[in-house]
Amino acid sequence: MVRYTRALDETNHHNSFVQLWSLLEHLTSTLHDTYDKTIKRTAFLYEDVDYHFSILDHLRRHRNQIVHTGSNNDFTEHLVCQTKFYVDELIEFHLANHYSFSSIAEAGEMLDSATEVERLRTDIEKSSHYLNTLESAMKFRKYSKL
Repeated sequence: MVRYTRALDETNHHNSFVQLWSLLEHLTSTLHDTYDKTIKRTAFLYEDVDYHFSILDHLRRHRNQIVHTGSNNDFTEHLVCQTKFYVDELIEFHLANHYSFSSIAEAGEMLDSATEVERLRTDIEKSSHYLNTLESAMKFRKYSKL
């Protein structure tokens, strides 16, 4: 929460945006993983996964431009608002902790699950190690176990 408030208290929108993206990585437990994993785990929270994946990839590209080239643009404040939306959703997801995860990393494993019911069912049938995680993913996606 401290990182969240510091990012939003930042007067420089570029810094605020980069700090919120870093928080997004923390909340998805992907600090040392690829951006695709951060995006995939965040998009898992939504019904229209592809739509949110596209928005998050757009945000990632701007984040990389700002960090690696120092480029400035006139709409960084909008990027902050969009990123804040996703960070807010992840904070709410973790605070609710409907699935009794013991850590952010454990929650991240569920966010790695497939979003399609048939794929989840197949994964459940094949796995014993991640069974609770996959069953939580089924519940989150509002699919019955059948």
